[in-house]
Amino acid sequence: MRKKVKSGRYNNASEVVRDALRRMEDEDARALRLAKPAADDILSDLTAQQLEDIRRRVRAGIESIEAREYREYAGREGLKQLADGVKARGRARLAREAAGQ
Repeated sequence: MRKKVKSGRYNNASEVVRDALRRMEDEDARALRLAKPAADDILSDLTAQQLEDIRRRVRAGIESIEAREYREYAGREGLKQLADGVKARGRARLAREAAGQ
């Protein structure tokens, strides 16, 4: 700390500590951003084709909702049914992919 003050960059030890704390906070914030990227960060990494595929799927989903082609799930049991269905479809898809289909 004394070296930092003697270098002339800081007027006293308190400034050295404040700068160190600020740098630690900046580093923590950066680590959080990298661990949980914002939607803009994720979208910037997608190709044009991936973005178009997402748009197409969203439009199809909206059209399904407007046509009342959906299921409602109520309460914990409903959420469990939904999760079980998603898992079953995922396992079936993985099995098909593993079989080379």
